[in-house]
Amino acid sequence: MPAKPNTTPSHTPRPGDIFAQRSADTGRYCAYQITRAENKTISLLSLDWVGDAPPTDADLAAMRPLNNTRYYWGHGLDYRNVELRDMPPTLQFVANRPPLVSQKTTSFGGWPTPRTQAAEQEADWRARDPERLRRFEAARSSGREFTLAGQTVRDTFTRAGPELLDLLPNLAELDKLPRLLEIEARGPRPDLIAYLRTHDLLHRLVWNAHGARALDFRGVPHIHDLELDATGLETLHLHDTLHSLKLTGALHPALRIHAFDDGALLYLNAPPAIAAPDRADPGLPNLSTIRIEGIDKLDLAPIAGRHPALEVLSLAGKPGTLQNISAISRLPKLRSLYIDDLFGYTPADIPPPGTHPRLAELWLESIPADVAAHVKKTYAPLKKTARLDLQVRKPRAPEWLADNLDNPFRAWDGDEFVSPANARRAATLYKKTRAELRARLDSPDAAPALPEYLEQLVRKWAAAFNTWDKRTNWIETEERETICEVVDNLLAEAARRHPAANIDTAKLSSLFDELRDF
Repeated sequence: MPAKPNTTPSHTPRPGDIFAQRSADTGRYCAYQITRAENKTISLLSLDWVGDAPPTDADLAAMRPLNNTRYYWGHGLDYRNVELRDMPPTLQFVANRPPLVSQKTTSFGGWPTPRTQAAEQEADWRARDPERLRRFEAARSSGREFTLAGQTVRDTFTRAGPELLDLLPNLAELDKLPRLLEIEARGPRPDLIAYLRTHDLLHRLVWNAHGARALDFRGVPHIHDLELDATGLETLHLHDTLHSLKLTGALHPALRIHAFDDGALLYLNAPPAIAAPDRADPGLPNLSTIRIEGIDKLDLAPIAGRHPALEVLSLAGKPGTLQNISAISRLPKLRSLYIDDLFGYTPADIPPPGTHPRLAELWLESIPADVAAHVKKTYAPLKKTARLDLQVRKPRAPEWLADNLDNPFRAWDGDEFVSPANARRAATLYKKTRAELRARLDSPDAAPALPEYLEQLVRKWAAAFNTWDKRTNWIETEERETICEVVDNLLAEAARRHPAANIDTAKLSSLFDELRDF
């Protein structure tokens, strides 16, 4: 008979305790043993057991420490120190037995989650093609060199990139790399997916500029991590056990993604365009996790409407603005929320405590200062009653937003016609000038000195951009118009704030035109 799980949170973990945890992906159970408990730190050992139900007494008697052999691991224990306060409620106490190891561990990490269970991952690895596993083990520390497509390689190589693939007319040549785990391809490759279906040690694929309108990865269940250029892609079929999908490039407005259980097991990393209100629904109504980076402006309403089952929502700006942040309240399963470098909302837009009963992590960084203060005050009590991991960092005052969020040169970051160095120089010059100008405009006796200061500002800006443009002549029509517009806006602000200074903005603008060489 299975040992009866004890799910009461009052159980205090002690050395020898064995816990079981059910996989969120397969429904199977894995087991762990606590070997030490000192100063609120737990030493946790993964056990070599996977079952369809909680362990029986016979299962417990047969359990041994897990020996990791998969992927990059050498042979060794999955044994780490974890914080007692972070113990997840998904772990079920089943029994206490003498600890299976007596030595201490110097490794530190997090508790295993229902989707990151080492024993299940190890069992999946051991089920791969026996001959491929034998060759993988034989080459683990070989270092033998040989020639492949005219290049010198070692049989310990784990990654094949486009610099190698472009030279291979037949992907079967990759079989000479017994420890190959990752492929990064560039350009059309009609034979690639067929190759993946017959090589079950491969677990990661990056594919850029594939040129396809439709891709079908069904039948390659060993690929857990897929990074895909979505440019021109309209239909994407994923295999049932894919863990992570990252989309890059320009998303087609009609892209439709087909995944197992409509994305319930999927971690999606996508460009902001995935949430554009005017694009077609990409599918994945049961999507569990989404990460969106590089946000300039994002409306949260389409995300909540299209993916109402989200458990993890992670958003990062460059910096950027959020619209309809209150739509988060329409995500009843939300357990983790991360927001970084995003603005445009007020304390009133933040859902009150209790809106998300499962919320376990709330990490906010570089957000409006008034929102930060509000969240710290209203959510702090949940840190004690609901084990909420609350982190609020880098509250941003309106002055910071004026320098960064509204920096007109921020759009140059990543522009193919502006180098990263020139983009940084322009943004830095604006921030410095804006702060200096603000200080002068706020001074009660600013008016008399403003005309001379603004003339020096114009000369300084013209000299700076002349110097930066001299060697490569990168300032073309669009860049020139942006620079001139910024200068005019700075002059106009000074004239508006201090009309008594009689600032001749037209004359100063003409002076800038005379001084600039671009």
